[in-house]
Amino acid sequence: MKSPSPPGFFVPRPGLVAPVREGTESPPGPIPPTQTTVDLRAGLRSSPPEGPPLWINECFESAGRVATMLLPSRVSPYWSFGIFGMFVGFCAAFGASLWVGLPLWVLICCAATSLASFVVLGQLRQRRFGWEKHVLLEDLLAALTMTALVAAAFGVSVAHALDVMTVGLGVFLVFGRLGCFFVGCCHGRPSLVGTKYTQRSHVGRPFWGLRLFPVQLVELAWIAAATCGALFWLGIRTTPATTTCWFLGAYCSGRFVLEWLRGDRSRRMVGPLSETQWLSLAVGVLVTLGWDTVRAISADSGVWRAPVGVVMVVGMVLLAYKTRNRWFSGPQSEVRPDTVARWRLRLGDLHARANAVPGSTAKVFSPEDRWEISLSDDTADQNLRLWSYTLQPGPAWSDGRARMNDFGGSLQETCGMLLQRMPPHRVLRFQRQQPSGAVQLWVLVDAEKPGMESPEDDPRQICDRAFAFSCHLQQ
Repeated sequence: MKSPSPPGFFVPRPGLVAPVREGTESPPGPIPPTQTTVDLRAGLRSSPPEGPPLWINECFESAGRVATMLLPSRVSPYWSFGIFGMFVGFCAAFGASLWVGLPLWVLICCAATSLASFVVLGQLRQRRFGWEKHVLLEDLLAALTMTALVAAAFGVSVAHALDVMTVGLGVFLVFGRLGCFFVGCCHGRPSLVGTKYTQRSHVGRPFWGLRLFPVQLVELAWIAAATCGALFWLGIRTTPATTTCWFLGAYCSGRFVLEWLRGDRSRRMVGPLSETQWLSLAVGVLVTLGWDTVRAISADSGVWRAPVGVVMVVGMVLLAYKTRNRWFSGPQSEVRPDTVARWRLRLGDLHARANAVPGSTAKVFSPEDRWEISLSDDTADQNLRLWSYTLQPGPAWSDGRARMNDFGGSLQETCGMLLQRMPPHRVLRFQRQQPSGAVQLWVLVDAEKPGMESPEDDPRQICDRAFAFSCHLQQ
């Protein structure tokens, strides 16, 4: 059965495709060859589209060029901004210690042990994962834990020590995220707004040359705002430890949301959320429920108590409501390194059966039977092929239409898995049909050229490439 023609293209006879305006009817009869003046190969790509140039993207790339010019070629911006942030953060902590009366020698010991915890955690992760990796939230909690232990050992106020180190760590994290932006670690998803990275960066190979959303700068702004709030609470001499609780609550709330904008797939997922999101929730709940720690701003007046706790409770309720479809749904995507081998087998079988009988429709199920994928291979002009995919819920879901709404991200990554293995191509249509809920993906393909996927590709790189393609389907 031949698939319907995509909008803007129709097939009056084999081997001929003529462009028409979307919404108009196709003229009857054959079309003279002189009317096929459109170069259908224009726009065929082997990588996701970059989108139109924007002035803000030029600003991002200019900042990268300036940083490259100012820093020596052998010095990484990550370490340069990190070391400079340590110095500025210590200066900020020193000013805070003078304000609260914390001895200088205690501050130096707290700073040294915090730095040591940062290095030790990085080395432990290097042994575990094979490369040095830093998770800012975990490093922050480790530094505060060491600060509390040192303060308790020296018999000084633990609350005051935590407040002082919180200010210093907040300033340090601002510069740390700036270093992340320049080297590409902790990057965002492929986007129309952002900056490009080369093979010298920390970005995975499938994302080289793609424009990635600068989620590091968004988090930088959020950390700066949280640090300013911490300075405010410290400046008005509020109850000790309120500054620390405010910063932890604000940072964890922002980090929980910003994790969904991240594009690096090396993060561990535990169910529907990442490891950092679960940790953010745990810290937020502990800070909220710590009534003895987060006390009244003015215990004498009794007018408004625990404002940090109230704000955090409301924020957590709103976040839980907004993400209610994700809580108990399990892993959202079938595109994972452990399923790549099954994807190859099933998609290879799908294309082999579709090519065996031209004009017929072949069907397979995705590796976990979530999607039924149908393919019709038709002939287009200029030695191109028209691959028409139809995706609909598979037998793994009892309520297919409801699940399709819940798993929009999984659907896009499934389509990304289809696109990442193709030769140069152009997506003509990506649309959900109502009321059936099926999704149509029509692609114009130069089938004479080889596909991008090869048996030697690492499964993680295949997943990253599929994710990069999926991010552009809705743009």
